[in-house]
Amino acid sequence: MKKRILLLDDDRELCEEFQDILEAEGFYVKIVQNGLSGKSILENELFDILLLDIKIPGLNGFAILKWLKKNKYKIKIMVLTGRPIDRTGQIKDINDEEEELLNYADEVINKPSTIENIIRKINSLL
Repeated sequence: MKKRILLLDDDRELCEEFQDILEAEGFYVKIVQNGLSGKSILENELFDILLLDIKIPGLNGFAILKWLKKNKYKIKIMVLTGRPIDRTGQIKDINDEEEELLNYADEVINKPSTIENIIRKINSLL
């Protein structure tokens, strides 16, 4: 059975590129570009991994993380963020609550990142 990935990101071109590549790698990929729709899908469907952008319309990535944590969802979470990262690998300009929520994710990757790196991280999470 194919591993299921929910890609929650508002960059349509990036989503379509990732979907093509990940499906060629043998994954099932569903794309959602709005946090409210993503939450609804997560309530009704099972996925192995959530690829989550922070800056999305509807509910942002932090709100999705907070909801997942509160409801103790059993899903691997890979956050994709375009926010600046300092030399230690920490995301700049986030508050304590946002930092705590990012710690709930299994992996945080700064965009842009290579698809090879993302596939490697996905496979290590599975």
